[in-house]
Amino acid sequence: MARRVAYHQAMSRDNELLQVVTVYESGVTRQQIEKESRYTKRHALLAKRGKKYKYVENTR
Repeated sequence: MARRVAYHQAMSRDNELLQVVTVYESGVTRQQIEKESRYTKRHALLAKRGKKYKYVENTR
């Protein structure tokens, strides 16, 4: 089963640009992620192929 990835950018207290990446467990839907993290605008997917995962950008 595929795993979802959500990421967004934020500014630190020192005015450094940070990129926040969250990898969710299998079975979590995009709607659940949007409810949990309102700042996340970009989504991706980790599709399982055998023992490895393939990164798939822009799943919308």
